[in-house]
Amino acid sequence: MNNEPETLSKRWLMVSGLIDDDSAVLLPTISVPGPRSALSGIGPYELFVEDATGHVLARAAVGGGFSGDQLQPFAVTVPVIGEPARVVLGLGNETLAESRSDSALAAPKVSSHKPGSIFRAGDTLAWGTAHDEGITYTVNFTANGQDWRKLAVLLSQPSFKPDPQVLMPGPGAAFEIIAHDGLTERATRLPVEIDAPLMPLVPWPGDGEGASLDFNVAIDADTLGAASLLADGVPVNAVVKLSSAGRVLTIAPRSPDATASYTAVVDTTLQAEDGRSLESPVTIDFQADLLEPQDHARSWDPATQAALAARAPADDPNEAKAPPIDEKAQPPALFGEGQIKLEVGGGQMAPARILLCEQSNDGELLGLEMDFETTPGDWVKIAMAQSEDGQILATAELGNRAALKSEGQEGDDWQLYISKGIVTARGQINVVGQTANFALTGRCPV
Repeated sequence: MNNEPETLSKRWLMVSGLIDDDSAVLLPTISVPGPRSALSGIGPYELFVEDATGHVLARAAVGGGFSGDQLQPFAVTVPVIGEPARVVLGLGNETLAESRSDSALAAPKVSSHKPGSIFRAGDTLAWGTAHDEGITYTVNFTANGQDWRKLAVLLSQPSFKPDPQVLMPGPGAAFEIIAHDGLTERATRLPVEIDAPLMPLVPWPGDGEGASLDFNVAIDADTLGAASLLADGVPVNAVVKLSSAGRVLTIAPRSPDATASYTAVVDTTLQAEDGRSLESPVTIDFQADLLEPQDHARSWDPATQAALAARAPADDPNEAKAPPIDEKAQPPALFGEGQIKLEVGGGQMAPARILLCEQSNDGELLGLEMDFETTPGDWVKIAMAQSEDGQILATAELGNRAALKSEGQEGDDWQLYISKGIVTARGQINVVGQTANFALTGRCPV
């Protein structure tokens, strides 16, 4: 019999907040895959992470280099072995801020569906009653039991209605619901059988290869006869093809006419490789004067994406202090998490990364950059800027397509606002023949 105690695994916590000379505010901690570059450097303030008995699990020096009267942000990543119960930020013998875990936090208990039951398009996941203020939830999904995708973050209520367009049937389909109290988390996994119609994630009018429909599953190439093209209402010859992964369907005129108004049509005989048929016909209007060849390199520096990617930590289970960070090897920037709703030729709800928040001296949000995936590896980036008179400009970079710009006055359809680190943004992207409305909520990077 093996009587050796069970070895606890190490995980990494990013602790962040706002700090002044003699006051501070701690923000909810975030679990990260590995060490990140510290924000604010090493200073006179000391951060402690303790377990329920008061044993120090990790510590780090933070702060320094501040100027002005406003609270300044800090962030540091520390390795933790054990269950954190308290985070303390102090200066000498004085405690400036602390946060404690919720001892009553439990893994969510799903009340809407039983394990192994059928989850139909339009169903709502529900898991018990609402918790106290400060508890948030994350919902993840997998089709194969291995590759997980975030469906929602920062949920304040114990329920969520997934967008049917992002659900894929599969042998290992399951939801994961994670409850966070700002320091610890508890998770529940619910295996299900997905019953969802085949619909495009997003139809995009016009790029160098014509109109396109992005799906979250591979399309059966033998059913491409479902696609056709009209020019001013008259059928014309079209080039119809699939991407190498089979998930992006493009339709373009074989002989483009700059004076024609094109309509791409896909009927319900289109099928996925899993046998499902398109739920309803799809039409996309576009014009040939937008079909100019584009540079198929990504529209933002791949090094930026690599910097934002998670990095695995070194295997050192005895480490109790934050190690020195190699600035050349670590991500130079952090990003915040959010949720975006995008409506273009349908609708899509997806997690978003908030890359940048630019604020004025009085805290007003002047600029914002975000990105999100429509299909795995296919990123959309949106940048917003607000002028003093309330005019808001939005620029969207849709993968290898031409950048789209729109602007509007702050009001019902346009907004750029921040309060206590939470961003609310709304705007529109004007595409030929239709308008894509989007709405974002989330946290700024720290």
